Amino acid sequence: MEAPSGILNTALQALPIIPVYTEDGSGWGGPTGSMNDRDNPVRILDANKDNAYSYWRIFGNVFVDVQPIKNLHIRSNFGVDYGNYYRRDLVHSYQAGKLSNDVNAVRLTQGHWMKWNWSNTISYEIEIRKNRINALVGMEMYVQDNQP
Repeated sequence: MEAPSGILNTALQALPIIPVYTEDGSGWGGPTGSMNDRDNPVRILDANKDNAYSYWRIFGNVFVDVQPIKNLHIRSNFGVDYGNYYRRDLVHSYQAGKLSNDVNAVRLTQGHWMKWNWSNTISYEIEIRKNRINALVGMEMYVQDNQP
C-alpha cells in the first residue's frame, strides 16, 4: 500500500481540536463551521487501506569495444529501461463534519513504458612525429514509448 498523496501535509494542517470520530463513534469527525477544510487524516488512511499499487522495472546496459587494427576502436552500446505499474483506487462515500462525498467509485490505472538507447562510436588515433591526431565519429539513437 502506498500512503495517500499529501497525507502528512494534511495531518499537519488539520486542527488538533477536530475529533477523529463522531461523539457516538458511528462516523468520522471533521471540520465544522469556520474551521479550515482539512480532511480527517485518519479517515483518509482508512479509506485508502484497500487500495493497491504494484510497480516493477528492469533496466540494463551492454556494450562491446573492439580494436580490429592498431589505434582503431569501434564501440557499440545498448541500454534498455522497461517499467510497468498497476493501481486500483477505491473511493468511498463519507461524511466528516462539513466535508462529504456521496459517490462510491473505483479507479483503475495501468501503464508501461519502454525506453532504449543505442550509441556507436569509431575512434582513431595516429602519431606523426611529435603530433597526435585523434578522430571520433559517433551516432546515438534514443526511443521512448509510454503507454498510460
